[in-house]
This record gives sequence, C-alpha cells and structure tokens, in this order.
Amino acid sequence: MDDEPRRLRLLFLDAYDSFANNIIALFEHTFATTVTRIYIDDQRYWDSAALCARKDFFSLLNSFDAVIAGPGPGTPLNARDVGLIGELWSLSPESRLPVLGICLGFQSLALAFGATIERLNKPRHGIITEVDHRRTHLFRDLEDKFLATQYHSLHVNIQNVVQTKREVDHVTEPWFPSQACPSLLPLAWDYDLDIHNGAVLMGVMHTNTSIPFCGIQYHPESICTDSEGAKIVGNWLRHVRAWNAKHRVGETNPMHLRETPQAAENGAHTSPLRQHSPLRVKKTSPSHRRSASWAAVKVLAEQLPTANGDYIRRLSQTLNIVDNPTASGRSKLLSLMSAHLNTSDEPNQPRVVQWDSVPQAWLRVGSICELLGIPVSEAVVLESGNHCEKASDDENDDESDYDNGLRTDRFSIIGLFIPERTLRIHYHVHNQLLELRLGNDTVIFSMQTADVWSDLKAIVEHFRAINGPTELPFWGGLMGFVSYEASLETIGVVPSTQQEASSRADICFALIMRSIVVDHRKEMIYYQTIERNDWDWLHLARTRLQEPYQDFTRPNVPIFLETSWRPVISQTLRDEMRVPDIDSWIGKNTHVARDQIFVHVKRHFLGQVRATGIRNSTYSRKVQECQEAIRAGNSYELCLTDQSCMRLPISPPEAGLSWVLYRDLVVKNPAPFNAYLRFGQDGHGVHTISSSPERFLSVTRNGKCQYRPIKGTVKKQQGVTRKDAEYILSSSKERAENLMIVDLIRHDLHGVVGAGNVEVTKLMSVEEFETVYQLVSVIEGDLKKAKEPKTAIDLLAASLPPGSMTGAPKKRSCQILQDIETETGRRGVYSGVIGYLDVGGGADFSVAIRTAYKYDDEVTTRRKPDGSLKAYDEWRIGAGGAVTSQSTAEGEYEEMLAKRDAVARVFMQCII
Repeated sequence: MDDEPRRLRLLFLDAYDSFANNIIALFEHTFATTVTRIYIDDQRYWDSAALCARKDFFSLLNSFDAVIAGPGPGTPLNARDVGLIGELWSLSPESRLPVLGICLGFQSLALAFGATIERLNKPRHGIITEVDHRRTHLFRDLEDKFLATQYHSLHVNIQNVVQTKREVDHVTEPWFPSQACPSLLPLAWDYDLDIHNGAVLMGVMHTNTSIPFCGIQYHPESICTDSEGAKIVGNWLRHVRAWNAKHRVGETNPMHLRETPQAAENGAHTSPLRQHSPLRVKKTSPSHRRSASWAAVKVLAEQLPTANGDYIRRLSQTLNIVDNPTASGRSKLLSLMSAHLNTSDEPNQPRVVQWDSVPQAWLRVGSICELLGIPVSEAVVLESGNHCEKASDDENDDESDYDNGLRTDRFSIIGLFIPERTLRIHYHVHNQLLELRLGNDTVIFSMQTADVWSDLKAIVEHFRAINGPTELPFWGGLMGFVSYEASLETIGVVPSTQQEASSRADICFALIMRSIVVDHRKEMIYYQTIERNDWDWLHLARTRLQEPYQDFTRPNVPIFLETSWRPVISQTLRDEMRVPDIDSWIGKNTHVARDQIFVHVKRHFLGQVRATGIRNSTYSRKVQECQEAIRAGNSYELCLTDQSCMRLPISPPEAGLSWVLYRDLVVKNPAPFNAYLRFGQDGHGVHTISSSPERFLSVTRNGKCQYRPIKGTVKKQQGVTRKDAEYILSSSKERAENLMIVDLIRHDLHGVVGAGNVEVTKLMSVEEFETVYQLVSVIEGDLKKAKEPKTAIDLLAASLPPGSMTGAPKKRSCQILQDIETETGRRGVYSGVIGYLDVGGGADFSVAIRTAYKYDDEVTTRRKPDGSLKAYDEWRIGAGGAVTSQSTAEGEYEEMLAKRDAVARVFMQCII
C-alpha cells in the first residue's frame, strides 16, 4: 500500500463553461484524481490592478500538481474571457507546473506563444470529426484516428504548411513547428481539407520540455468523443507525475484556498462540481422583513367566517413568532402555514397519507375534472398523454421504467384546491419577495429571501408524509410552475430593466393537500389526502367517483348556465337543437349538454380573436444576431424564442374558457406532459394550458433522476414519412443541437450527484408526436450516490433554466438572448418548468413549451364602431428553436411557426 502513488491534486480553472462538470467527472472518476475548481475571475486572485492578488494566485498554484485550463465562451484575445488562465503562461521557472488547456484554454496557450486566433469559416459546435495524430506525447498508444466532439468558433493558426497550402505531405510536413511559432509543436490535426475550414489544429505542446504546457482543441469529456479521444487524459497525468518528479523538488504544499466573503459568512466551501453563481441579495431593514404583523393577520382572521373560531385562535397563537424579531422568516412562514391548516406539525412527526382507490372503468382525466368542477375553479392538472409513439429503438423502452416511476405515460395527477384553505407560494425575482397567499389573492405573509429554494425545501420537509401508495409518484405537496425569469436567477443572470418592472409571480406553487392520481397502467383512480383525519373527505370522494355518470355530472352543468350565460346558451340550444325546455333536456342528456355548452363557449369567444403574429423579417434578423454571437465564440448554441398574442373578449370565470381551450389542445396536440393550471380567482389569476413533449427532470422517492431533452424537429406534413424524418434528423445540424444539450445536462447532473453517477441511456432517438418528429435523449443519475445528501429541490435548482431553452454555455447564452429578445419582453411561464415537488421526496417537471398562458389582470381595450370600448384578455404563446452555426433563417422561422401553430390552432385557424 505504501508504494501506491497518492492521488494527484489538480486545479481546474473554470471559464464559465456548461460542460466543466463533465471534465471534472472524467478526471475524478476515470482517473482517480482530486480536482478543485475556481473560476477565472475569482475575486480572491483575479484583480489586474492588485499585484497581491497575482502573488496569491501563484502561491495557490504551489498547492497543486497540475492545472486544467478549461473551455468557455469568448476569445483569448479578451483578457476578461480567460482571466486567470492568461496568468499561467508567464509563470517563473521555479513556479511552473504542468498545464493542460482545453478549447479556450488551448487557444490561450497558443496565443501566448505566437499563434494567431482567427474565426473559422464554419463554426464547429456539437460537430464530430476525425482527428489525426502521430501517436506521440499526449496521443501515445492511441488509435491512428479517432472521433472527437468540437465546440468552437475560433481556431489557432500557427502558420503551419498544412494551414497555408492545400496540397501537403501529410506524413511529415504538419508535424513540425512553424517559423511563426517555433515554440509550439503540433500534435494532432483535423486536416481533411474540407472546403470550409481547411486544416484545424487539434493538439499542441511547448517544444521546451522544461515548460510543461500542452493543450487540445476538442472536448474529451463529450458523450460523442470516443474512448480513444479521452485516453489523452491518462497520458497527460502520467506526464504530470514524471515532470513533477524531475522538476519540482519534494511534495507540493498542503492546499490552502482563501475563503470568499460569501464562504466565510456561510461557513461553507463550494463543492468542486457545483457551478452556482451567488444569488443577488438585496439588503432590507428588519421592519420590512417582518411584513406579516399582528394587525395584518388579525384583519385577515376577521374577514374569514366567524364560525371558524379554531382557525382564528391558531393564527393568534403564531403571532408571537410572526412578530418575534429573533425568529427567522422561514420559521415564521412554516408556523403560519401550520396554523392556517389547523395543525400542530412537529418537525419529527411526518404526516400519514390517507388514501383509497376505485377502478377507473370508463372515466378519463377530463371527465373526472369536470365532475369535480375544475373547469370553473382553481386547480392543477398534470395529465399524461398516452399518444406518444415509441422511439425507433423500441428495445430501449424498458418495462421496468413503470416500476421506477420514470415512464412518461403512466400517471395523471389532479391537485384539488380547498376553498379558503389552499395556500399558494408566490416568489418575485425583481425584489426577491416570497408571499403566502390565499385563493382570493389575499397576502397573509411575505418576506424577502436570498434563497427561495431553501425555503421551498423547508416547506416540503415540514409537510413530509409517509405510508402513501408506494407506486404513486405524488402524495401531496407543491404543484405549479417556475418561470424562465426565476430560472435565470439560479445562474446569476439579472433580469433586464424591462423584466424588473413586472409584478408577476415568477414562482407559483400551491400546497396541495388533497389529490387524485390516475394510474393508466393499472386503470385505477387513487384519491388521497395529507390533511389530518380527513376520512370524511375520502368517503365523499369515493361516493362521487362510484356514482353513475349522469348523477354526478349534472351538478357541474348548471355552473355553465349561470348569470348572463344562461339566456345566450339557452337560445343556442333552442335554435340549433330545437330544445324547448332546457332543464328537462339537460336532465336527460347531460353529456351531450356539456359538449354543446363547450362548443358554444368556443364559438362565442374564438370567433372574435385578434392575433398578433411574428414577422419573418424580424425573426430572421434575430437569427442572424444569434449566429454572429456564435461566430464570435460567445456561444455554441442559442435557443431563440418569440411570442404571439391572442386577444379574446374577456370571459367570466363561470364560462370555463381556459378549460375548454385546454381540452381542445389535448385533442389537437396530444403530448406526454399535458398541464392545466389555474391559480387565483376574481380577476387576479393566472391560467396556463400546456401540451409539452419534453420532460425536464423527474426524481423518484428512491433518488433515481431522469432528464429527457428534445432538440431537432421535423414538422409533420403531407409526404413526410417517419423514414424521411429519421433521415433529416440524422443530419449534423439536428444531431449537434441535441448533443450540445445532452452534454450540458450531463454537466448539470454531475454537479449534484457527483462523478461516475451519470448515464446517457438513450442518445438521439427519433420519437413521433402529433404534429412533429423530434430527437429525444435520456440522461439518468442517482441522488443517493451523491457524496452529500441531496434532494429533488437541490437538483431542480441546480439544473434551471432548462438547457433546451437556453443554449450553451448556459450563462453567457442567456445574457446574449436577453439582449436579442428585448422586444419580446419576459418569457414568463413559457420556457420555465411545470410540475410538482412531492412530500414523499419525488418530483417531476416538464419544460413549458407548446404552452399558452394569460393573466386575468392583463387586459387591453379596443374601440368598437359605436364608440364604446371592448376589453380583451391576452393569451401569450411562445415558440422558438435552437440556432446554431448551421441554421438558416428561413429554416428557423419555419420551425418556430410549426411549434407555435401546434398551440395557436386551438384559438384560430390562421394567424397573420
């Protein structure tokens, strides 16, 4: 044992790349090294005006055996893009240590020793090419050629003959230093001399063996770089040991990292695989943070039914905590939630799920919802669409996925709101304000928070439950959405000025205590509650679900015949169906009556739709702006989006228009992840309808997690077969889009579960949906294998925003998109995620695409011919696609229209 070499200590300089965790995982898991990460602009060591910072950095290097200068966006010509990486090349002889540059780090190395950095004629992002070498140095013992993934818009020019001439002797000429760069020895080329870029340098090392600097242009960690391409890591590590044994006397010094101000304050150190920028913290006065006072809660209690004396007393008992200046905001929040729910929850006493089940028989999710009055009330419905056909590689669809909860087509969940009781959690990014609200939009508590994810984690833990049906993924908990703007906050991207002005909730969850889950595989309906002693409701639920269809449908029908709608609907039935007695006819024909009412509601409102479209010229200009950012090296892929607006005459809540639209959307664009959300009442709500084909992430109670990113789209149309779609989706453009997101998600997941615990179980498989064919990949991991305890909320926060809606690298791409999408404004619910956080520990979220949403108070007016004003609701539909260097403006516009129209056609037949 004493003869075993100690683990090498490596310093990774992270240039804010979205693949960095994959590189660290490759080094730590495959080659058993210990990696410490710092960012290239780490304030402890990077300050061009402070010599002490540079000295501290040089002193830090002495704690490590070697350095990895990582990839990232930008150019080595910009000192801010490379930061500390640029300091490596000027190390004194006594301070030198081995350095491996990857992509940006490789380019910075070459620039420092005489090379020029130039734009490729055709950028290579997610492109897989053949690399040639002479099996020397880094490439010793590798196969003569191997496939490697490239992510770069810039390349290194060392004025080698293979770069200056088209016809060369490939056996000898490319492998010698050039006159322009005598210090750089070429090690590998992609020199197929294609018509676009010519020969591209793939590997280099310094010719002076006392200067142990080398680098590679390609990404050895990519899922599509073959095993040969990753072997250079092992060769480099052997070189590190040999060089240090010869040139560095004795062992390296013990590692000592200066603490950042944030780490010192929190008493914690950042894990090397985490990539989180500090969230913005706005300092506020104690009086502002204690916004739920005695008076506020007392007024609220007096507004509620006086018969609920227990409720008022329990609220009063919490006021000492609410007004206690020493109590944390989170403890006040949890105490008030418990008091409102008339419980005395103890931290170590989990709730017990009460449940029962009945056969599904002929009941479908939509029918159950209508029986329960959901079309005209608050609710969250996450409905599994069983219409997605199997991928072309059917053998990968393992039936065991049913048992581990990762299948997309087994369960549908209906979250039930209890009037005056169900609580909603709202969070606003622009002022970091978290609110506790009732359905009538009354705010009963608010506080500013620097870490909303820890607050949500505390809520789920506070209401944790046990003993529910083990096969069900949801027992109760938080159901709702996280907007795109809230997602940006997790990566330190500040909303634009225009977005700051919004008062919309960026995170909106309801605490669901009662729910119904439909198991489509077993054809069973489960009704369950995490309320204490809620047996009466269970009995009522069973009674309702077992009654004959016409008996429990009838109470819902008159809801649509109330107030001003009764005369209109009654007249329609008389005229079209010659029905003289409405009530008598409904009693005999309840199901038909419901359908006729839905048809009338749609005809009345959608016949007056005013729509704004997205102009080809405007969208094409934005595509070109994206491609310029890509050519400049600032992004590999940019997921550009835009929005259309549907203006409909305002409908009263009892019309149930949003539900009618949702049911039509599910029929016209069925997808694995359908969702209907209605939060708030009386003109203060938000309505969302979604038929998303894409799972963002899923976590089972035993910690199994899965992502299903979708990139690469072919519109279904006459003459396009599945075989045609598979051929189109096999192109380098379509596969590059998907590959970039797969590598990005691997990075996100590695950051939580750790090295060696991430697996790509399906790579770029063609799946067929109602309106499109798409490339789908599946990435899985295991939270239980993480070095530190992790939850589904940890994974959610670490993974947002969805990479399929941003591009890569994620942070820089989001900043670029903010500038390009200025005219569009907030993405809002669209591009965020919709789903649940289960009190048993699981979670499931879809990406909010193929989605329309509207706010009740977002109203526009237009003047009618008679001079009066008519008010319109505004429904917003987002759509877009991934722009790469291979994209065409026309192709991107057509793809965006195909995705938008999948939703827009439930509003109207055509859009200008």
